[in-house]
Amino acid sequence: MLYFIAVWIVLMVVCCPIGLALLNGLSLDGFDRLGDRLITSLWVGVVVLAIALLAVSLILPLSPLVGAVVAIGLCALALEWRKTRVELTTIAARSGSRHRILSFLGWAIAIAALSSRQVTWHDTGYYHYGLIQWLSQYGTVPGLSLLFSNLGFTSSWFALAAPLNASFFEARVSAVTNGFVLLLAVLHGLVCLRQARNGARFSDRFAMAFLLIMLPVTLWLDPMSSILVSPSPDLPIAFLVGLVSWAMLVVAQKPAPSNRAMDDRIVPLILATGAFTIKLTALPVLAISSLFFVLKQGATGRRILLGGAIVGFLLSPMLISGTLTSGCPLYPATALCLDLPWSPPAQAVQQIAANTHNWTTWYGTPPSGTHPWLWAIGQWFNTSPKEKVTVAIILGAIGSAIYVLKTHFFKAQALRRGEVWVAAMGILGITFLMLTSPFFDLPCRILQF
Repeated sequence: MLYFIAVWIVLMVVCCPIGLALLNGLSLDGFDRLGDRLITSLWVGVVVLAIALLAVSLILPLSPLVGAVVAIGLCALALEWRKTRVELTTIAARSGSRHRILSFLGWAIAIAALSSRQVTWHDTGYYHYGLIQWLSQYGTVPGLSLLFSNLGFTSSWFALAAPLNASFFEARVSAVTNGFVLLLAVLHGLVCLRQARNGARFSDRFAMAFLLIMLPVTLWLDPMSSILVSPSPDLPIAFLVGLVSWAMLVVAQKPAPSNRAMDDRIVPLILATGAFTIKLTALPVLAISSLFFVLKQGATGRRILLGGAIVGFLLSPMLISGTLTSGCPLYPATALCLDLPWSPPAQAVQQIAANTHNWTTWYGTPPSGTHPWLWAIGQWFNTSPKEKVTVAIILGAIGSAIYVLKTHFFKAQALRRGEVWVAAMGILGITFLMLTSPFFDLPCRILQF
């Protein structure tokens, strides 16, 4: 437990300056309240640090020493900005009361007690922890997927975990990163509650509603409660969906200057791109965030090029790593696969892709004359009571999204309303998950709709 709490404090001390430096360096003032800037800077810092570590893994193993050097280096660069140092001083002064410190420690101890339980999530032993150890001891290894197909998966979340999971811990601290996600979620809820005392904005109400649903699901409902005590990237993705939606609502509350290509819309885009580097199932989040960046104030060629450059730059470590380990930049997706000396057979890649997201083939061959997808839906629905809960969640989410679009889409300047973009993300996300894998743990990511 002490290790978990110590690591979380270090991560907050490192990630907050990194995120603040990015906000200040790009003159992003849409997140005008101190609490909003704190949460945004922490998450942006986490995303940037994870991607930076994945980039470093291309040339060096992510040992604790290498991880410390990368974190200290990024933090030192961030502190070069005077405005960042001033803002950190303000945050420390506002948060340094005895009551708030004791409250934070109380929550940290409770979450550490939950996160340090025995790991039972099957994917941890299957390949998650193995991938973390490969990154920690060897970095990105060309042809690694030839040893075991699942070792070809690339995730910046595993890169973030690698320096924190030295081999002598023997997987006992493998849940440290997911525990940090839960701590950030609780902190976000407390910040929104405090800000609501002075008049809650719509973004505050959305965040509180999202967390009131997701936190109980994460704590008490399988499989999310098992995923919490693991290094699985599913947990950060679940909370990043809500965070990106919240960020779009915050940005939409303030009109962006029409003469600036770089404005607050870049924050949801950075967070969504980071989510995609964590797991490819965040594709709908990235797609909607990209459209939000380009279209909210009207598309221009300059903005399209800028958005493409930002996404391409942040994705490049993941794409290079995927190419090195499997020959496929988006492994296990077969798109863009290259014929390299270490590439696995095309049939093997297609098989792992079918095992992960071609779910309609998992129930065998449908009867003659039956539509395969409809037959698979029926088989899935009767698998367990949890899938009936999933259907209820999906229908409720679709109904809510349609209501929002019907209410706001045909109004003047509809594309400037954050609710429209959040609803669009909900519909696209549900469609994507139903086409790939509609099982109970995945729809949890879109519960906020």
